[in-house]
Amino acid sequence: MTTEPVTRRARRQTPKRTRASRLIRAILALLIVGLLGVWYVLETDATADRVRRLIEVRASAALGAQVVIDRLELDAVPFHLEAHDVRIGAPRPTLAAGPGTEPAAGDDTLAGIDRVVLDLSPWGLLRNGFTVLNLELHGPRLDLELPLPSRNG
Repeated sequence: MTTEPVTRRARRQTPKRTRASRLIRAILALLIVGLLGVWYVLETDATADRVRRLIEVRASAALGAQVVIDRLELDAVPFHLEAHDVRIGAPRPTLAAGPGTEPAAGDDTLAGIDRVVLDLSPWGLLRNGFTVLNLELHGPRLDLELPLPSRNG
């Protein structure tokens, strides 16, 4: 019987260590594939359309007026959002306005914005909230019908 001293390399290649390293590699590979899958799903047009509809419904409920977003672009990695041609309509009639009150015919857009750029902090999203890093409004317009003052007072 020969007894040779066990070298460091031989000690590292024990079956338990080999299995553990393979398991760690497999878990890392699955984690990377999962993150890429989530990123792919967030970058699709269907996700942008779902987010656009969600924003429209919640903003309409909060403002009491119809909010329409023509096109929404999402960049999931830097948490960047661009909304194009945002329109806010006339307030919906309420029961306090009286029975038989109907919205005006024709275009009832009160306000509009050509482009809204919004950057969110990912750390705020992890805390179950959001922090706005940047908000830009390009081409805002307000359409109000105001009576003109008369010359006689």
